[in-house]
Amino acid sequence: MRKKTGKGNHRKFSIIPRSWRRKRLPDETDWIVLEAEASPGSSVRRSRRPAYVWPVRIAAVAALGVSIPMGLNWANEEIFYENEEFVLRQLTVKTDGVLSQGKLREVANVSPGMNLMEIDLEQLKGRLEKLPIVEEAMVEREMPDKINVSVIERKPVAWLSCPPLGIRPADMERGYLLDKEGVFFRCMNLTETEQNLPVIETYRMEDPKEGEIMDVDGTACALDLIAKQGKVPGTEDLMVHAVKLRNEWSLECLYRGGMTVTFSLLNVDRGLEDLGIIVAQADQMEAPLATVNVAVSRNIPVTFSQPIDPSAVSAIAEPLRKAAESGVESFEVMQEKHLRSILKSG
Repeated sequence: MRKKTGKGNHRKFSIIPRSWRRKRLPDETDWIVLEAEASPGSSVRRSRRPAYVWPVRIAAVAALGVSIPMGLNWANEEIFYENEEFVLRQLTVKTDGVLSQGKLREVANVSPGMNLMEIDLEQLKGRLEKLPIVEEAMVEREMPDKINVSVIERKPVAWLSCPPLGIRPADMERGYLLDKEGVFFRCMNLTETEQNLPVIETYRMEDPKEGEIMDVDGTACALDLIAKQGKVPGTEDLMVHAVKLRNEWSLECLYRGGMTVTFSLLNVDRGLEDLGIIVAQADQMEAPLATVNVAVSRNIPVTFSQPIDPSAVSAIAEPLRKAAESGVESFEVMQEKHLRSILKSG
């Protein structure tokens, strides 16, 4: 026990006046020792309590941990799976292309009356995206009885042509369409828009498979040319009719006006810029172009579909003398010099 001291006791609050208190006798002993003999029964009880209390507590916690998930599972089944309100009654299908709702419902393989919670939305999405024409599918569950399906279809940008394999453009049975990524898929509806799409021709490829990407040298450049048609200054009126993949370093682009242009696979953008300058100057000269080879960056060879009018050439040459006299060259003059360098091969 703690040793009692007068100092400690005097600090305690008391309602008895200090003068009435009995004078404290000197404390002759430092400690008061209380000796008591504990009964055997109480000692046994204290030692045995942990022996059966803790196992009971552990068992209770374990039972609670098992019963709660079982209860939640039972409630989930009763509320969602066994409840007749959560039954599929509506399947809405939307697409931005040519696929019919009937075709999409058939591929989805779900029917009214199925339990809404038992339908695996990821599997449903996967079945729809296995269609080569489908680029992306979105599926969502709308409680209590509806599933919404939205489909984004691939947009065709070109036909494939491969004479050795009998693949022809604008042919629904033997033809293949290509999207901007070069993925093959069949034509589901041959409209006028599809018929007028450009053609990518190759003589060296294996049998294509729907949903796969065209793996032929120059395919990416051909798709890039088609995507950029009419967007480069000077080429606004040029529309691609066909792109021919002849070898591993160049390709030929046939435009609808009859002009054939050779591009390098290493620098299509530079070739388009040069082509724009040449076409713009040729239009001023009223000289229709037949062929242009922009695969080279210097001394670009060109041919014309008809003889050049000499008066048109001299008229264009006139500003060169005036610019030389003034010592200032405009952008048009620089373009003209570039054209003359091309026409004169240096």
